[in-house]
Amino acid sequence: GIGTRQNNFNANINYNKNRFSLSANVGFNNGWPQESSSESTQAFDNSSAKSLQVTKGINEVKRSGLLASVNAGYDFNTFNSLTTTFRYNKGGFERTGTNDNQFTDYMNASNSSVYKGESSSKNAFGGFDWNLNYAHKFSKEGHELTFSSQWSHSIVETNYQNIYSSFYTNQKANNDGANNEYTLQLDYTLPVTEKFKLEAGGKSITRRISSDFQNYVPDSQNAFVFDPISSNLYNYNQDVTSIYSVGTVTLPKGFTVMAGARFENTAIKGDPTNELQTDLNPFTIKYGTFIPSFTLQKALSQSASLKLTYSKRISRPSLTYLNPFINKSNIQAQTQGNPTLDPEISQTVELGYSTFSQKRTINISAYYKYTADLIEGIATPLQDETGTITNYQNIGSNKSFGMSFFGSVNPFKILTLRGNFNAFTYKPDPTGIYSLEQSSNGTSIQYSAFVSGTLQLKNNIAAEAFIIQNSSKKTLQGTSPAFNLMVFGVKKQFWNKAASLGVNIVSPFKKELEFKQVSSGQGFSQSSTFKFPIRSFGLTFSYNFGSMKFTGAKKKGINNDDLKEGEQNNQGGGMPAMK
Repeated sequence: GIGTRQNNFNANINYNKNRFSLSANVGFNNGWPQESSSESTQAFDNSSAKSLQVTKGINEVKRSGLLASVNAGYDFNTFNSLTTTFRYNKGGFERTGTNDNQFTDYMNASNSSVYKGESSSKNAFGGFDWNLNYAHKFSKEGHELTFSSQWSHSIVETNYQNIYSSFYTNQKANNDGANNEYTLQLDYTLPVTEKFKLEAGGKSITRRISSDFQNYVPDSQNAFVFDPISSNLYNYNQDVTSIYSVGTVTLPKGFTVMAGARFENTAIKGDPTNELQTDLNPFTIKYGTFIPSFTLQKALSQSASLKLTYSKRISRPSLTYLNPFINKSNIQAQTQGNPTLDPEISQTVELGYSTFSQKRTINISAYYKYTADLIEGIATPLQDETGTITNYQNIGSNKSFGMSFFGSVNPFKILTLRGNFNAFTYKPDPTGIYSLEQSSNGTSIQYSAFVSGTLQLKNNIAAEAFIIQNSSKKTLQGTSPAFNLMVFGVKKQFWNKAASLGVNIVSPFKKELEFKQVSSGQGFSQSSTFKFPIRSFGLTFSYNFGSMKFTGAKKKGINNDDLKEGEQNNQGGGMPAMK
């Protein structure tokens, strides 16, 4: 594919021979340099400051990424099979920019200043996942034992440099992070009778995370030199072991009951070190979590069912939230992780209805979700500088009521429509000092929506379109940006449908995407707007050869989804990943 904003290449090869299967994939994307704009304001009004900071900037960003994988499987016989997968990824982006700043001090006019800034940053990431899975089937249908293992390795490098004409001291810093995650998992399924099935297993996750932060300060000649005082090394170990058991009972009159329990034990050790500071002591945290689950399902007919579920989930903070180094790449809005964060614990009760036929599939549900130890970033004014610093904290709890909908329908033979919608309430209940940071009360409604359509025309021509619409997300101190996107495409298949040529248009009605974020706390308020070009046009060509029907190796293995990754996780269900 080639386009005005991004180019991509992707290749797959699949091979089947008797009991052996092999597949490989490689993909690469490269974006043309894109110019974006930003504008931010910070106002302080407290006992020690009354000021206004306005910043306008222009940035140029270059992006690229590589993803490759190999998957192999072998069936020794009817009862034993082995699969393995290796995935590799590498990518990053580089940013350069300039900004104009105006600082107004209403308490002391002599401190007011107009100055310029030049910034550059480079972010690189990479890593691999390697898993090995063995499955043994017994002679009884559904009786199975599986063993899975996985090694995930990732690195992240963040380097930045900021040069100011005045007001601020020049900055330079490098932060190298590495994460190794080792997982072992055993699952056993036994159909005791035709009406009762038992599942049990265990899992072990070992995470070894390190962060090496190197800070540089200007000397008397304004050359950067390493500063051991503000640099640090952080090692973080997390060990999670769990066991589980689930029983499924089929009852008369179309009822099915599933009840399960899982117990997890978590052990954490953090070790921050600095060669000049002796008061950074290692710490350990240990806790156990009991996680029950329950499902009651009623078959209303052969194509419709009603389901009531209760589930509990633990969401552990990832390195983004834990890393204790202070990120000053934006000197006016600094961030710092909190290594002693507790995980979020959520409990959800959901009632759902589903029905399907040859022309439609509908799933609709309503749910209530309670989250304890909610993790959010809390911004406070800096003590000796102009700006704010955001620290991640367990601010309290949140209660959400929500509903979700998924549907797929074929109103005509040539047309397929699909849609997903999820809406939920957000009303946090902050505890202790965090109640003082709440900038607004009341209940907000947040939503995410996805709609797509495919139209099959004559002469092997197809038209496709999808629309994404996500509302802004409320936080304790403000709101984070909304997101919306439209994509349209038309393709023509030829050479007996082995090849296709397509044209796609991204965001035809809007040249730029705009992300606006606002927040306020005790004695300050701030807002930022970021715009980058999104409208683009592209051509895609694809060609398939060989067998058009390939099943590939059996997909078994590990799914570690216990980490909180994003700044604002969806409070309820969510839009499925696009493929």
